[in-house]
Amino acid sequence: MAIVGIILSWLFSVLLGVLALSMFLTGNTMRGVLLVVAILLLLPPIQTLIKNQTGKIIPPLVRVAGAVAMVGIFGWMMSREEITSIYFTPQVQSEMMAIYDAKLAQWPTPYETRYLETSYGKVHVIISGPQDALSVLLLNAGQMAGWSWMTNVKALNEYYRTYAIDTIGEPGKSELSDIKHFPKNGAEWSELLVEITDELGVEKAFVVGASNGGFLALNYAIHYPERIEKIVLLGSMGLTPSTNENILRITFSQMFPLKWVQDNTIRWSFGDDPELRAQIDEWFRLVFQTRPKESPPITMQTEELQQVKVPTLAVIGTEDQLMGDLESVRALASNVPGIEIVEIEASHLMGMEEPETCNQLILEFFGAP
Repeated sequence: MAIVGIILSWLFSVLLGVLALSMFLTGNTMRGVLLVVAILLLLPPIQTLIKNQTGKIIPPLVRVAGAVAMVGIFGWMMSREEITSIYFTPQVQSEMMAIYDAKLAQWPTPYETRYLETSYGKVHVIISGPQDALSVLLLNAGQMAGWSWMTNVKALNEYYRTYAIDTIGEPGKSELSDIKHFPKNGAEWSELLVEITDELGVEKAFVVGASNGGFLALNYAIHYPERIEKIVLLGSMGLTPSTNENILRITFSQMFPLKWVQDNTIRWSFGDDPELRAQIDEWFRLVFQTRPKESPPITMQTEELQQVKVPTLAVIGTEDQLMGDLESVRALASNVPGIEIVEIEASHLMGMEEPETCNQLILEFFGAP
């Protein structure tokens, strides 16, 4: 029994140590201290040290009770925390908005911005292109916000009026009115897009969705096909066999915001293209200090994809780690009736990494003059 107790003491001490390190790294010092006290009560070498120095032995039951009390206080503090923002701190939000404004200042065509009042809060939209042109909705990759279309809009605005929508519940200028109230499934996201397009006066539009934006576009096509001309999917989520590894990597980077951890996650997710990394690194390091309020994209079922009745182009990156096995992606995507699938040499954020290739594919598929 004594050996079992020692093993359990070490096991729980290691687990609490990992959690304590996460608390210190994310600025939760008091919670980290509580866990350290629990570790000191559990670690066998500490008890041996106390015995050698004082000649006294703290009964195991007392030590376990003390450790449980510390962990209990830690849990109580966590449960009592009132979360009112997706940003860990106001400083994180301020820094991200400064980056956003700097990116928007580089928008290559004349633009205007609008805030739309919706059922979930205010939605920020960047609008550019000829007023009398056909409409294109731009749905950004997860956590990348509307500014991420800046490498694509110049080509698109020659023929189309674009609406780059900041996904609400993610970092960007859209803002939830109640952090507990956000779209939780494809149907609710689609209803929100109807609200947005109604306010914009856009009855029917072409749609380009990148990554999570592609997942939203597919759902929009399922629920409101009459509002869509055609859709282009750039590395679309929902067509991936599994998103578990993506979620685990990002969660790990949030819990342990060390530069080498973040570098590894960004490199795995988006590759090493120097121009792309120059555009996204500063922003994405701050993304790790946010808690987006959204339902993560899930693998879509065959029956769902068969309901997509609008013309669809799926662009897949051969270097896209986030998409996983390309054969599996192709097999799943092929359930969309009449879908066109094109592979290009790019990683996940292909619209930013290979803008000329993607712009050409989009314009050709939409039938631009």
